[in-house]
Amino acid sequence: MDHFKLKNLTTVVSKILGNKLIKDGIVGQPLVIRTGKTVDFIQAYGIGMNNMICRPIHPGASVKTWAPSFIDEAHWAQMLMHLRPGQRFWGWCLHIVDDENLDLTTAGIITMDDIAESFRERDFVNQPMRIAKGKIYFFDENLVYQCRKEVYEGVRVLPIRHWPLENMTFWQMAATHFIPGMTFEECMRRYLEMERVGPKKKPEGLYTKLELLVQKVSSPEFERSTDNPKQNTVDRIRVEVSLPKYRLSRQELLAEIKAHKSEIDNLVLEKIVQSKRFQKYGVPINCFRLTNCILRADSQLEYLFELKEIHGAGENPPPKIMRRESNDKKRARPGIPDD
Repeated sequence: MDHFKLKNLTTVVSKILGNKLIKDGIVGQPLVIRTGKTVDFIQAYGIGMNNMICRPIHPGASVKTWAPSFIDEAHWAQMLMHLRPGQRFWGWCLHIVDDENLDLTTAGIITMDDIAESFRERDFVNQPMRIAKGKIYFFDENLVYQCRKEVYEGVRVLPIRHWPLENMTFWQMAATHFIPGMTFEECMRRYLEMERVGPKKKPEGLYTKLELLVQKVSSPEFERSTDNPKQNTVDRIRVEVSLPKYRLSRQELLAEIKAHKSEIDNLVLEKIVQSKRFQKYGVPINCFRLTNCILRADSQLEYLFELKEIHGAGENPPPKIMRRESNDKKRARPGIPDD
């Protein structure tokens, strides 16, 4: 099955999951037996779905627990671990979707078609998604992104915030890169990739894999050892690289770092060498060596450079820092000096 991250769609997907469970017949069914009691979802006082709560009931002699038809046994067991007496049904669904260990898309529990149907149900078809430069952009009946030139007086962009997206800023950023002719799925994947991507303006182009991975390279921090009495000197340089927190799992993030390591290295070197403060020290970059490079729990890739012990003059010429070319010619980029 297809795989895509749901972090920016948590609320939307929790509603989709809940509605699929209701349609499959979960209401009033015993779900799990604990300490001689059965937990089920019922309508409290018959008020309505929003008041569905989880509470214990006394099972009969031959109670059989219920399971949904569209969820496999392993995933269902993991979902039931989030079940607590007194918990509201929709809150339970939200906890399930928010569980990073549950991959609902690969298992086919939530599909892009489900998300598209939710979009339709909100009556967003043929409604203005964006207005720019005298054009209205919208999704047609086939959920294909379209535009028309005429903008009539009084036309307003539909408040898509009524479709509970997790981050409207990311949606607005992504919408600037929706191209007429793109399908809803293509546009939605663009939105899901927008996490903390810097506001680099591209007219109609796409972000590169490196730009989606590296969200920010922080300004270098220049440190002096406590046993170094000399003012205006530097012993260590620390640089942090901000990477996506939610779009990729840690394993996926490590794989992306490995695939783009030399490019990230070069971005870090550029940041150091171009720093006016570094230039004031008058120390060549080759006088430093990389002593540590770790991926922290907060998705920051931290580089630490320390001053080498100089054994003789003329050793190790400064590494050449390659700038990004304006044309498409590829040139070799040096890596971080490691000795």
